[in-house]
Amino acid sequence: MKMGIVELTLKTALLPFTDVDPCAKKHGGNPESQGAHDSIVDAKQQIWDEILSFALKQRRTGITADEVAAAWNCSANHVAPRITELKATGRLVPADRCWRTRAGCSARVLLHPNFAGHALWKWRDPEER
Repeated sequence: MKMGIVELTLKTALLPFTDVDPCAKKHGGNPESQGAHDSIVDAKQQIWDEILSFALKQRRTGITADEVAAAWNCSANHVAPRITELKATGRLVPADRCWRTRAGCSARVLLHPNFAGHALWKWRDPEER
């Protein structure tokens, strides 16, 4: 199967995250956290693809990690790191709205870039605001 340039670019855009733990700075090299990340490395591409497919199906409605976890009957801990990686590479885009999670917390809605339109805005680090 021959891949187009755009598809190839999107796939390769995530390669730097394949073996990088997005939470390493937060957990400071904790062995249990690193072990959890190491156990998922081989499945990352499949999880990214499934999350993006879910986001495409939701169209302009968008997704949150809590909704993906509920739909897949899994923990948000299973999908949240992959969503972080997808946001970092621009494959999920923050919308201009938040929703309540099942626990009552506020969560930023994320959109597949195909449906971002006017809701597209540049993400900034909270410390830079």
